[in-house]
Amino acid sequence: MGRSGDPLMASYIGEELVESDFQKSVIAPFGGITVLQSGWLDVAKFVDACRSYFKKRNLLIDGNINDDHVTIDNKEVKWKNILAQKLIFCNGYNGIQSHFFKRLPFLLSKGEIIEIETQEFLTHDVLNRGIYIVPIGENRYKVGSTFSWEELNQTPTQGAKDFLSDELKKITHIPFSILNHQAAIRPTTKDRRPFIGLHSTIPSLGIFNGMGTKGVMMAPFYAEQFVQHLLFNGLLNEEVSITRFPH
Repeated sequence: MGRSGDPLMASYIGEELVESDFQKSVIAPFGGITVLQSGWLDVAKFVDACRSYFKKRNLLIDGNINDDHVTIDNKEVKWKNILAQKLIFCNGYNGIQSHFFKRLPFLLSKGEIIEIETQEFLTHDVLNRGIYIVPIGENRYKVGSTFSWEELNQTPTQGAKDFLSDELKKITHIPFSILNHQAAIRPTTKDRRPFIGLHSTIPSLGIFNGMGTKGVMMAPFYAEQFVQHLLFNGLLNEEVSITRFPH
């Protein structure tokens, strides 16, 4: 409620809620608040749709780009039989392995989520209280997520499953079963800002990475900004430009 006095926040903060405003299945002794202009993107479906769109137009090639297989001069870059003016690395947490951008301070984090099914209806809305609960239909929900900076792999852990289950029990008394459990690595950065821009000495190479946990929100905005920068010399926000790091 304190943030609601900020004019920049006013259009995002909605109605204050008391416990009786929630479904009976939700434990909310301190009430809550609605967040306006918010939502959830099914990233897996979105990525599949994008891949299908680009493949139909012969604009997508499946393959792994190894740094050692890239031939570069300052004006052009070549990979296999493809010659281009620019190669932009958008390879998520794998960006930490690139020797072209090794000076960039990635600070990767592991996150885990579970998918549950409840015996009764829980909520139509996305709930967020320490963890988030996203309804995906038929009394099924995505619940997440955890943060870990150790054991950076995509193997789900019992500890994370137990943590999410325990936190979920603080929000609902409805029995649930766990249908799925996933883990992934976020391309997070030390200063919590994206890495965007062209290489300082190899202008045919660029990077668009480090979106961390906010990629769904930030990537479209900064992709447009980066396109303007690449094609029309538009300015990049100083907070995300890789020029903020010394050579």
